[in-house]
Amino acid sequence: MELGSEAAGYGAMVSTLERSLLDAACRPDLVGGYLPLAEALASSRPELDRLLELAKLLNANTALRRIGSLADGLELQPLPAAAWPKRPTFDIDLDPGLKHFEPAFRDPKWRIRWPVEPSALKEEIAR
Repeated sequence: MELGSEAAGYGAMVSTLERSLLDAACRPDLVGGYLPLAEALASSRPELDRLLELAKLLNANTALRRIGSLADGLELQPLPAAAWPKRPTFDIDLDPGLKHFEPAFRDPKWRIRWPVEPSALKEEIAR
């Protein structure tokens, strides 16, 4: 069985919710940017233990940082502090596909540069 997938019947395999979120957070450009990722995270309830274990197995630290920042910024279920063996030492963009933007918000915990304020993103998702 593939890592982060489950049987869908008739021999087909599909990604678990946690694998889908990590894949989307790893490459936001493939899902249409940070907004679809934020909407998916806000409308789902991933199992945190599965998410953390899968991120560790996949070495998906960047993806986990984006998910953690979105969870905090959108006031969703936060990732536990134990998820990080050490604090991030450099900034990354919430959506690396956006070129040359002036960050509207910098998450100091996860060291993520957002193109919008968390309150604006919450309003956009609520629509």
